[in-house]
Amino acid sequence: MTQEELLVRDVVAAFPALRPMLDEHIHDYDEVLAHIFLADVVRYLVHASENRHPTDGVVAAILEFLENRFRHGNEEVKELISVSFVEMLPRPDERGAELRAQLGTELAAEAARVT
Repeated sequence: MTQEELLVRDVVAAFPALRPMLDEHIHDYDEVLAHIFLADVVRYLVHASENRHPTDGVVAAILEFLENRFRHGNEEVKELISVSFVEMLPRPDERGAELRAQLGTELAAEAARVT
């Protein structure tokens, strides 16, 4: 299993609400395509941030999880998170852009670098 696949498995293990999304992903692709899955996580977070009470915490917890993996991950993991998560975040003029304000230090710096 690659580091990218491990990241996907770990985020789903930490956040069981993502399990149905992973199951559908595997059904559609017959394997874990980490880049596509992380883009799906962005869409999930946009939807969750718009439809959950701010104190729910799921959005902040997933962002913190990815922040920690970006900070401590190898180059493969960092590139995955940068390309398939950070670069897929809504732009400042798009719906869901408020997610950018919730990024931790490392991911916020990466977002500034790549956009």
